[in-house]
Amino acid sequence: MKDYFKRYLRMILLTLLSFRAVAEGHQGAYLGYNFGLINKTSNKGSETRGSGFSTRFYVGLAHQHKKWDLDLEMGYRIDKIIHNILNIQTNSFSLDLNARRFELMPMLTIGPKLTLLKGEDMSYSDVVGGVQGKSIALFAGVSLKYDLREMKRKLPFRIDLSATTDLNIGSRQVSSITLGVNWFPPFLSRKIEAVEIEEVKSPAVEVMAKRPAREGIKFDLKSIGINFEVARWDLDQRAKSIFKNIASVLQIYSDEWQNVTVNGHTDKMGEDDENLVLSQKRADAVKLILMANGLQEERVETKGFGSAMPLIDEVSVEAYSKNRRVEFNIITKSASQDSLDTIDAILEKYK
Repeated sequence: MKDYFKRYLRMILLTLLSFRAVAEGHQGAYLGYNFGLINKTSNKGSETRGSGFSTRFYVGLAHQHKKWDLDLEMGYRIDKIIHNILNIQTNSFSLDLNARRFELMPMLTIGPKLTLLKGEDMSYSDVVGGVQGKSIALFAGVSLKYDLREMKRKLPFRIDLSATTDLNIGSRQVSSITLGVNWFPPFLSRKIEAVEIEEVKSPAVEVMAKRPAREGIKFDLKSIGINFEVARWDLDQRAKSIFKNIASVLQIYSDEWQNVTVNGHTDKMGEDDENLVLSQKRADAVKLILMANGLQEERVETKGFGSAMPLIDEVSVEAYSKNRRVEFNIITKSASQDSLDTIDAILEKYK
């Protein structure tokens, strides 16, 4: 029964991975509140001009599709425009779509925003000569989201800054800028890690399930396109995404593997002592990513060998290139190999 459950869980995981692109994000439900300023201008003399406030209470659904972070929000909005002694207030049902594609900096994303308001009179007019009787208002603009869930403390909140203007009434312009906060209850949301797998066919899953047990899996980081800059040990965002996914799989199948070893190697260029330190730092960089994503420190072993263990003991550009490597090895301890098969599927798409 336990093996059946793991196999079913693995197939679900492969299906989820098959529709993800290289981007990270969260999905789930959240509650939100926005408050901001609203301003009305007009090119008709009979139309009232003025400024006021806008407030909104809403619930939202967050989803990630490829490189887009999508939010669909439904709520209740109140706009109040003040001009001398005249007050214009509209109460409406709001439907908002946010689609963010670009990351300006860590935790900060930006993208277009579309808002549909439905109410008794969405003309924002208080005079007979104005444009009245409109029950729908359409707004468009831009949205910035600052995600506090990406901080070390992983706070379940997101800050929202939006600027929009209405589109469907040409005689006047109503614009707003709002600042809000979104709360993601932990039991209603989860984080999606980055993967670059486009499709995993079910026959392939069946073939992997029938493979004989292996003692482990071993690969060189260069085989999946992870390269270090000269004299550097930093991992780029793509490399971090790969190891985050591997760490997730290893946590699901934590009883199937014994430990992970990460060995760093350099070529013979440079001083031996410097190469030894550099190879250790590169191996440790991989370990830190695995630990940051839930693996226990005692189950990840690292070793820097410098130039002491070359694959090709020659003095040539080709030999130096092959000797510069970081080897990643997963050592198993049980007959079931579901974790390795799942990791195989991930690595195959990165090669």
